[in-house]
Amino acid sequence: MSEKLNIMVIPFRKNSAVVLPKKVVDYVLPYARPLPSSYSHEALVGSIIYQNEKVPIVDLSVLHDCDGTELNDGGHRRLVIIPCLNDHMEFGSYAIIADDAPRVFHETKDALRETGKEVKEPFYSCIELNELPNTELLVLDLEALENLIFKEEKELV
Repeated sequence: MSEKLNIMVIPFRKNSAVVLPKKVVDYVLPYARPLPSSYSHEALVGSIIYQNEKVPIVDLSVLHDCDGTELNDGGHRRLVIIPCLNDHMEFGSYAIIADDAPRVFHETKDALRETGKEVKEPFYSCIELNELPNTELLVLDLEALENLIFKEEKELV
């Protein structure tokens, strides 16, 4: 029998979601409107204070199709806190805007099938999952995401 994977599916717009290993997610918070910020990358839309630290908020819609998320309160939205993989001067984690509550699945590798659809960085691939037949599921490369959105911040320091 194949080993089960614990994955979290995080919807970031209608019919599109990212898939991450559950263990890389620190916490899921109710959505709070971001505080204004002066981050240089357009996908960094603001920040929140979480555990006494400034946490930048990432809008994956900007990286996927250039249509940003409306930042007003969204009743079903969440902020998904992810610890940084790499060392960044200013912060130790960031948040991804979830358009709805993330869901956890326990699946075998066989249940996750690549579609072959081309994706651009920081997404790694597009997959299918039987339980979500009408959802585009994108595997997010966290290291590529951090390099992309925080590269300019490092250069400013």
